[in-house]
Amino acid sequence: MLPRNHILKFAPRRALTNLKLLKRDLWQTVETASINKLTASGEPRSIETPHYWGKIYGEQGFTIDLPNADNDGQLWLRWIDQGESTLYIDGKPFFGFDVAHRECLLPKSFSSLEIRAYCIQSAIWHPEATGIDPRGSELKGAFFIRRSEAHWKLIHDLQILIELIAAAARKESPELSNWFEHKGVPTDDHNVTPFTRQLARALESTCDLLDLKKLDDASALLDQTFENFPSEAWNLDATVNGHSHIDLVWMWPESIGETKAVHTFTNVDYLMDRYPEFQFGYSQPASYEAVKRLDPALFDRVSNRIEQGRWEAYGAMYVESDTLIPCGEALARSFELGQAGFAELNGSPSKLCWLPDVFGYSGSLPQLMKHYGVEYFFTNKVTWSESVAFPLNSFKWVGSDGSEILTHIHGETVQFYNGCATVDELERAQNRHHQADTHKEVLIPTGYGDGGGGPTEEMCERIKRLQNLASMPRCKWGNIEPFYDRLDTLRDDLPNFHGEILIQKHRGTYTSRSTFKSRYRSAEKALQLAEIAAATKGSGPINETWWKRVVFSQFHDILPGSSVTRAYLELEAEFDQIIDEAKAFTSEILSSEEGSALFNTSPFDAQAWTEDGKLLKIPAYQSAEIALAESYEGPAVNVTESTIGNEHLKAVFNNKGEIESLEFGGAQVASSAPLNQLWVYPNRPHDHQAWEIDRTALSLGQQETSQADVSINRTHDGLVELCFKRKLSEKSSVLVTYRCDATKPYLEISYDIDWQEEHSYLKAIMPTEYRGDNVRYGQAVGSTVRNQNPKTITDEAQFEVPGSRWALISDDGEREGLSVVTENKYGFSARHGTIGVSLLSSPLTTGEGPGFQNPFPNSLREDIPENICADLGRHSFKLILAPWQSGKTEASQHPAALADYAFTEALTATQGTKLPIHGVKGLDSVFISWIQPCEDGNFIVKTTETMGARGTVKLLLDEGFRATPIDGLKTPLGTALENNEFQATPYKLNCFLITAN
Repeated sequence: MLPRNHILKFAPRRALTNLKLLKRDLWQTVETASINKLTASGEPRSIETPHYWGKIYGEQGFTIDLPNADNDGQLWLRWIDQGESTLYIDGKPFFGFDVAHRECLLPKSFSSLEIRAYCIQSAIWHPEATGIDPRGSELKGAFFIRRSEAHWKLIHDLQILIELIAAAARKESPELSNWFEHKGVPTDDHNVTPFTRQLARALESTCDLLDLKKLDDASALLDQTFENFPSEAWNLDATVNGHSHIDLVWMWPESIGETKAVHTFTNVDYLMDRYPEFQFGYSQPASYEAVKRLDPALFDRVSNRIEQGRWEAYGAMYVESDTLIPCGEALARSFELGQAGFAELNGSPSKLCWLPDVFGYSGSLPQLMKHYGVEYFFTNKVTWSESVAFPLNSFKWVGSDGSEILTHIHGETVQFYNGCATVDELERAQNRHHQADTHKEVLIPTGYGDGGGGPTEEMCERIKRLQNLASMPRCKWGNIEPFYDRLDTLRDDLPNFHGEILIQKHRGTYTSRSTFKSRYRSAEKALQLAEIAAATKGSGPINETWWKRVVFSQFHDILPGSSVTRAYLELEAEFDQIIDEAKAFTSEILSSEEGSALFNTSPFDAQAWTEDGKLLKIPAYQSAEIALAESYEGPAVNVTESTIGNEHLKAVFNNKGEIESLEFGGAQVASSAPLNQLWVYPNRPHDHQAWEIDRTALSLGQQETSQADVSINRTHDGLVELCFKRKLSEKSSVLVTYRCDATKPYLEISYDIDWQEEHSYLKAIMPTEYRGDNVRYGQAVGSTVRNQNPKTITDEAQFEVPGSRWALISDDGEREGLSVVTENKYGFSARHGTIGVSLLSSPLTTGEGPGFQNPFPNSLREDIPENICADLGRHSFKLILAPWQSGKTEASQHPAALADYAFTEALTATQGTKLPIHGVKGLDSVFISWIQPCEDGNFIVKTTETMGARGTVKLLLDEGFRATPIDGLKTPLGTALENNEFQATPYKLNCFLITAN
């Protein structure tokens, strides 16, 4: 009756309707499967659905009765459960069911179907991820089904073209978005390009054929449409790599993270059988180890995929470690363990460091990467910054020491390491690639992550259709290291970015979960002492498991403080055991039944008090007989209820226990108000509570001003403590103890706090007149400087910054200043001469509160904590205030040296215990940061330059020993040093293998 429709603005709505109808008819149910639930004894019991099962993190076994229907190789199984499950066919893992992976094609023959289900949801960003029912994970049923391959193809053809015309319409006019809504009057097409009109006509004609049930003709027309809209010369190439970012611990404990690896790896292996072009990559040897332990047969299949070149094991680090909190050596061990793992998986170390979700990137990371054979780096997290967008995508990242790493940062969205290969994602990836004029390729990690699950069949189908499509990057599955190899050919044309890459977000992670951070630092110290002890006896490396567990806890949702309570309860208990075992090992190595000496574990000559108050001088890395200790005859520590001091310092206090004035060596610290003020800040971030401290919080603090009760503890004339006990609030209190040692030129402060303030931050504030533009902060290797007098939005965004346990605030040129050194604190703030140390934070714990009741209904929990805010309770820690004068501060008093060694006491040892090295000389900012024992009884000395200086440094070795420079993989970097001297350069980590001549 009517001619062909010419009003094209209705075509998208019509296409959406047809898409919905195609999806409705995609699957045909052949048979409802009978499900049996396995009892604790393994006996199967038939169940009816819907069935609610499990406690949070619980495991449940099910079996499925074999189908009655004929299986011609096109029979599928659908499993609908809120939790995640792995299907085992004939005892072998076959497929991972979750909210994003509902159906799998069954083999032609099999004898058993078993499900191992876990009451936790994966693919948490999927739109159908509804959480877990308060009655238990809702199992709606299992079904044997068949799929219409004609419908399957049409669905994906139509879906891509609908997304393509939607993207085009939005660019032409935002008003055209109502073309894709089933309501209102669509905007007229007065200003629409021929591209959009022709695409709309193709959709309209396709819908005509679908309405006439001419599916084959519709499919042919869609094929022709894809040919008619090819990619253009200016479009980029896109390397698509299957990806699944698995949080080893986050909203689940470690045991669930391990099952997620089995679940995801099984899915990937299944997809590789279905799609020969599909490529996948995964980092984290810790996950491969878990899969090998839990399911050796699956690990063998993964190994086979790696040999085929279809599965790429990359990443360089043992886990995707936080880079801001671990000390330099502990971070290096993530590379050491990681590269050993990748060498085992691949036959060689990884060239790529892969950290998509870490909360900031230390300026020492490029140096560590180079040190361990890494050439390339990838992340995405910097796109989360809220103040200023990161300006580069493909560039050379130049670390603090000058090391250069080729880097690609994806510029798409904040969740792109969970990419779904949509038209919007790919178009943004292309259009936001700042270096697209030079580097005409982007990297597209694709697959559900965080909770695992990985890529889907739908994603594989999408990539097929995006290989050559108008205005889109040309997509092709590929491996990641070859992507960087191609980028490397453009190295000379790429820009540089110098120094650390901070994220303007997640600043609260420097302080959250202080209790665990404290244990973590204690473990680092325990392993450091154990390795020094092992080196003295030439007994070889310490227990590798200790290091693996310490490095495991560096994972970026553990150490930063953003995981669930159960994860910390498990890890804290384990860390207590590791620390105890390491201390026992050290004690056994160093001393006989009755140690007659004290051993100095630092690279600086030291003095130690004996139990009877005598003073023992001990050279660096040597022991001294306790019997040689002498009575202290120097000036006694002077103390009253308002003053304390020795020949090096004098402090005067007010009635709150704050420092009214402080002198070092007779020179007054330029304070602008009392030092060590305690301020409490309310902190209710608008999002991500365990991760954040908002800028507004730091302008709303209140100084605690209650008067203190004062007491004096005199151990002996050379060691005195002045104690101030006071209220922080009606619920919280603090004991601040100032410890003055006659032999020490610095003031030590201990805090014993009963902290009961929910949603709050506690800072120690040090107001000074040191207003130089830059404040220096410790980092994993060396240090970094940041502006304390904001001049740009980027400067202003650094209102809370990370520091590896120390900061130095000074006048311009660092001629004079004050060092603030902490035992185990990592968050700082500095503005206009005032520096603050973040002591405690009590955010809402991940997994607690209304926002988490879908994934964690309280009715299913067995471990509801007494407090839903983190770190309420008792805490003890120390910091040091020390003077700084450029060119005059001794090496042992540099803040980095104090942070590493001032909180460690000499150890009881057998007389004669020693190392054949006695420190270094030549440059005060260089010191020995670690001693690492080797398999052959030799040891490695690691030195660090901390202040940005250069000069000649000499290792003080015994006669008969030599030092050979090596890298992190223990490869020699030349011949032995002449005269044991080397050239130190700014922020450089140098490693030397010490052997006998």
